[in-house]
Amino acid sequence: MRHGLKNLKLLEIGGCLTQVVFQLEGFEFDGGEGEHFLSFPSLETLRFSDLPELECIWKGPSQFINPQNLSILSVENCPKLRRIFSTTLARHLSKLEVLSIEWCSALEQIIVQDDEEEEQHQQAACFSNLLEITIYDCDNLKSLFHVNVARDLQQLKKLDIARCEKLEQIIFQDDEEEEQHQQAACFSNLLEISIVGCHNLKSLFHVNVARDL
Repeated sequence: MRHGLKNLKLLEIGGCLTQVVFQLEGFEFDGGEGEHFLSFPSLETLRFSDLPELECIWKGPSQFINPQNLSILSVENCPKLRRIFSTTLARHLSKLEVLSIEWCSALEQIIVQDDEEEEQHQQAACFSNLLEITIYDCDNLKSLFHVNVARDLQQLKKLDIARCEKLEQIIFQDDEEEEQHQQAACFSNLLEISIVGCHNLKSLFHVNVARDL
């Protein structure tokens, strides 16, 4: 499959009982350095909807998949889904422009750290062309992005969040990191912010972020 589906531009999955979309566990891969088991070189749009049993979109070694031209990812009504990306996979999505997540009540994190890598290294250089983020009705989500991811969102123009009951922070960071240093230079091109019904949100942005808006 390393060379299969090379012309696929759109993938939509909905209304079924699948638990994992991309299952990579158990596969042996003997490609050379820089190769990927599933590259999807033409894939531009991924849409997942009404998947009541979905627990993982991608499961297995993240370095084996690289949808490098993906520009739109939409996830709707997947009540058992707890995460969207690993940090390794997120680094491959430099062309992602639209991220929409709705009615995913179990979602706890958008990006989850890879166990084998250090968080600070892994959480950098993601989503450098992301333009729009929409997140609705994700009741278990407490924060959106680590500060190192947020600093790379220089093209973001629209941030729309609604009815995320446990959301406390837009940007989070480790306790030992210095807030003033880490939360500078985020969202410098942001044009629209809408946050509705997030009753546990402690603050919108640190003052250093607000200066760049």
